Amino acid sequence: MACALDLQAVAKQQGLRMSIGITEGSLFAGPVGGPSRREYTVIGDTVNLAARMMQYGRAGTTLASQRIKERVSQQFIFESLGKIALKGKADRLTAYLVKGEQGTHEEFITRHLLHEHPLIGREAELEQMRRIAADVRQGQLRLLFIEGELGLGKSRLASEMVREWISAGGVGYGSKCISYGRQVPYQAWREVIAALCDLTPTLTPARQLARLAAVIADLEDPPSQPGYWADRLPLLADVLGLEAPENNFTQSISSHLRRNNTFALIEALLRRKTQRHALLVLLEDIQWADELSLALAAYLAKALVDTPLFLVLVHRLMPSPDWELLTDIKTLPYVHTICLEPLSSEESLELIKILRGDRLLPAGIIPLLLNRGQGNPFFIQEITGAINHVTESQANQLDFNLPDSVQDVILTRIDRLPETEKLTLKIASVIGPSFLRSLLLAVHPLQQAQFRLSSQLDDLESEKLIRLEVPAPRWEYIFHNVITQEVVYEGLLLAQRRQLHRAVGLALEELVPDAVEQLAFHYHRSDDSEKALHYLKIAGEKARREYANYAAINYYTEILGYLRKRPATTNGHGMVSTDYWDMLMERAKLYNLIGQREEELEDLGTLGIMAEALSDDYRRAQAAKQWASLYEASGDYDSGLEMIERSVQLAEKAGAERLVGEGYSHWGTLLYLRGEYEIAQEYLHRALAIAQNHQDKHAQADCMKNLGIVVHYQGDYEVAHYFFKEASELWETLGDQGGLGNCLSYLGRVYYDMGNYAEAQKCYDKSLALHRTIGDRTGEGLTQRSLGKVQRTLGNYVTSLQLFKDALAINQTTGDRRGEAHTLYQLAFLYTRLAEYDTALSLLDEALLILREIDDAWALSAALIYYGWTLLEQGEPRQAKKYFEEVLKIQREIQQEVRMTETIALLGRAALAANDLSLADTCARHAFNSIINRGTQGIEHPAIIYLTCYQIMETQQKYEQAQEMLSLGYGYITAQSAQIDDPALQQTYLNNIPENRQILELMSANKKTSGAL
Repeated sequence: MACALDLQAVAKQQGLRMSIGITEGSLFAGPVGGPSRREYTVIGDTVNLAARMMQYGRAGTTLASQRIKERVSQQFIFESLGKIALKGKADRLTAYLVKGEQGTHEEFITRHLLHEHPLIGREAELEQMRRIAADVRQGQLRLLFIEGELGLGKSRLASEMVREWISAGGVGYGSKCISYGRQVPYQAWREVIAALCDLTPTLTPARQLARLAAVIADLEDPPSQPGYWADRLPLLADVLGLEAPENNFTQSISSHLRRNNTFALIEALLRRKTQRHALLVLLEDIQWADELSLALAAYLAKALVDTPLFLVLVHRLMPSPDWELLTDIKTLPYVHTICLEPLSSEESLELIKILRGDRLLPAGIIPLLLNRGQGNPFFIQEITGAINHVTESQANQLDFNLPDSVQDVILTRIDRLPETEKLTLKIASVIGPSFLRSLLLAVHPLQQAQFRLSSQLDDLESEKLIRLEVPAPRWEYIFHNVITQEVVYEGLLLAQRRQLHRAVGLALEELVPDAVEQLAFHYHRSDDSEKALHYLKIAGEKARREYANYAAINYYTEILGYLRKRPATTNGHGMVSTDYWDMLMERAKLYNLIGQREEELEDLGTLGIMAEALSDDYRRAQAAKQWASLYEASGDYDSGLEMIERSVQLAEKAGAERLVGEGYSHWGTLLYLRGEYEIAQEYLHRALAIAQNHQDKHAQADCMKNLGIVVHYQGDYEVAHYFFKEASELWETLGDQGGLGNCLSYLGRVYYDMGNYAEAQKCYDKSLALHRTIGDRTGEGLTQRSLGKVQRTLGNYVTSLQLFKDALAINQTTGDRRGEAHTLYQLAFLYTRLAEYDTALSLLDEALLILREIDDAWALSAALIYYGWTLLEQGEPRQAKKYFEEVLKIQREIQQEVRMTETIALLGRAALAANDLSLADTCARHAFNSIINRGTQGIEHPAIIYLTCYQIMETQQKYEQAQEMLSLGYGYITAQSAQIDDPALQQTYLNNIPENRQILELMSANKKTSGAL
């Protein structure tokens, strides 16, 4: 059956259509024919029946007989065709259409549709969910949080929602997080994605990978990027815990890009599904979700805003670090929250009556039960169940001896079990909230377990302590509730737990050797420290590779705990060892990456002390270098410079020239950030020389790029062009598409500042293509913003608007706050050009709010210039003047002398409009001298300077200078327009830019006047 479905899948990929018939029965198989012509064949009525069913079926279908259906109904989905007439058969025969394999989707549906008792209360919550679901069916994304303490019925309410959604014809997927899975990347999404891709537990890993490849092949690749999604197959395999060989693409990207591309691929899968149906995705118990699962949920809540997706997250109180991953989306307008409260007394009483049935309760028990239950459905159910197990005469003696807690109720139930079943339950509790029968059998110490385990599990299921979640052949069970598992586990002695965890680890090594997170979990709780260390290191490295930084930190913390207890070795003793130092450094780097400064500070202090104890200059240098990174991230560049100087000195002492080079490079970066550009160049050149000496092309390219940034900031565009070109060639030689894309973007900025918009456009186009190829959404957003600037400068406002909007959408989806602010003020100035001043000012207010928060002085000055310019165009010169004066103050502080020319000219323009002729004259003279002596390179809008100086000088009756500025302005814009190949775009540049148009009109008027004279 599985083979038939795989054949159909392959045929579909190849564009073929075929029909398959499947039957089962007795037949003849063997050679037939004479001595000279013989063949092997199968003959019989069963073969004929299969052929007739094949002929009856339509192309692309698989038909099966009644007997086949009975044999494999647990593994496959069938649709009855009733009794059909087949050629050569007198009687009609029952046939079935094979729809597919039973998979996680069907398990999800079954889990939520089968309930013994009706939902009590929650009418208001159900009505709210129905309204939200109706919005989703209208094509709108909705995100719903269902919050509540343990036992209040979150899952039961979610099940009712699923039932109504499915009954209305909806499609739904879901999963439930488990308490020991917090370190497993994407654990909350595995079941959802497996169902999306039609994976089933019966498929071998090879067949699962083949099916993933087929699903990905159905996705539409971006334009001009064939094989785009296929390259990302190993990323999706990683999510599902499958081993797929890495390819050139996945090997070349950083852990951050690996995460971003994984998110984008899952987004594409969900988007494709929502094009066909409104989709429900339910994630339960997300208080136990890993960070990547939560980050993915937050990403999808923004990225899929234009799709009919109903994303429901169910949880108890969540840890603060995890909740922070969701804070950004909690305030979105399409996000709803349902906070469950305890049932009322009336609702609690109704639940008790349903649970008790026809049996009467002793007098006085109900008030006590209501008081103890406190409206908690789970507690009420457990206590009522306990009462149901005793006789009426015994119940009369229970008056005031009801259990005080749910845990006590569960312990009472467990105490009634036979010892063998207690043992089985204890072993299962060590495995976790869910467990496979095969794993339980492998761990079970009793020799007769293989003969009695099935009946024991049946008994435990009848006691409602566990339930079968996935039937044969997987045989996966789960505890009826997580409290049961916790109570049983807590009842074990520490020595028993360790022994059983080790046994589970040994069994997992045989059954699923690639499940490194589970192996790390169990060995960490065993007494086998060496295996615990082994798997913790593998799991930590995997988490870091997946950009699961919090999980990686937890793994490194656990590793450090083991190393602290280690006896003396050649590498040291306990904490004072190179192994401990290296692991602590990795954790410190991760703290730096996620911005946890206090934790990083503590680790760095320990690293410094340990490096001294080890008398290890190399590690002293590394620690000092990491201190410099901490200070840089905190904005304390002076302290950073002190530490990087110490790092270089120690690295030289240790003879570690590569580390010296890294130190010089970092030194140059810190000097640049502090505004000491000449000295920064000196140290970057030293770093470059060392990189060249070691033939380290990556380091060479990085140094070249940094040198380009420094000299570009100083306004030396020719030299910046040289460095960026050299760096680009090195990145291209290395095949580093990310490095090349970033460097081409920098090169595009140089061309833009030089006024060479055609070359800037080419660089940005290449950069955009590279960023898209590697799935670098942040780089894509930055490059689209840069392209928007080019098109705005050329007067092509329609194209510019779309580019800015696309960039802004990417910034907001990826949570790039700095990029969002930059795009907002660039988009705002486009609206200024379009004379939509209120819109422009509103966007600028948003940008300034972010920029003041993140302390980006350069961008702040740019946004303030546009604010003043907009006010000036709106007829408020006095207000505009205040903004230009603030900009000049900032530009002096950050040594932006070239850009000050434009600001001074705009200040003069505001002064002229406000009739402050003295200030206007001063500004015009300064701008005039600057542009005559320095030229226009580095000035974004030279034409406004020419026009402003002309107008002020005309007012001051300095006609000769005024005409000179007008002529220079005319020469500038005509020279720029001559570089534009497209005649239509040439006209937009000349006519859509207000200052360009005015200069042309003034020159035309002057020529007419001269002609008349």
